[in-house]
Amino acid sequence: RLQIGLLPPVPGEAPGFRYTHRYLPAEGIGGDIYSILPMAEGGLALMIADVSGHGVTAALISSMVKTSFESQVRQGGSPLAWTQGMNRDLARNTLAEQFATAFLARIDPARNEMQYVTAGHDAPFRLPGGAQGGPRRPQVLSGHGFMLGLEEDLPFEEKLSPFEAGDRLVLFTDGLVEVEREDRQMLGEEGLLRLCAELPADEDEAADLIVAQAKAFNDPAPFVDDVTLVILDRIG
Repeated sequence: RLQIGLLPPVPGEAPGFRYTHRYLPAEGIGGDIYSILPMAEGGLALMIADVSGHGVTAALISSMVKTSFESQVRQGGSPLAWTQGMNRDLARNTLAEQFATAFLARIDPARNEMQYVTAGHDAPFRLPGGAQGGPRRPQVLSGHGFMLGLEEDLPFEEKLSPFEAGDRLVLFTDGLVEVEREDRQMLGEEGLLRLCAELPADEDEAADLIVAQAKAFNDPAPFVDDVTLVILDRIG
């Protein structure tokens, strides 16, 4: 209950946006976390992260990741500065074998764009017009980068993407796509892209459909890693 309380309430709204999530920890509690913060000047700051390992230790570090992210956002700057600050926090306060992958972004509605950093995390999908539902062509955001917490002074790269009214963003952790079936096939990025190519307009229905279809693809293999799926729609 405490860990779920750290996640944004769903279904959720911020000025100009709607969002929802599906959170399925592997061991009751887990190392996935995400945060969405409305910016005082308009737009959103958002982050999704996946901490190495499972259980209590991963859950404790995930709360540290969330706290660090929100602290960095309050200090101002861009996703690159947030990432650098979070990386220093983790490198100084965790063991050598502990790390996190993350995606951080700032959406600016006035410019119809999104600044972002991918730190060793699966890149989200942007669906132009996806908030209206129906057939769409998902676009994988570029970038990969280093994971957080390995060394204090790792280089990260900030990128830019359009994000216009009516667009949808699908964020996820690798537990959703890296289930190995008995025939050793995995859904993978390509399989998830196919699932996202035609989704309903309602973000809750879209999230339920993605999870149900991923489970059907994996059957009979269950999810064995923490799974988090976030769908963010820009409305207006």
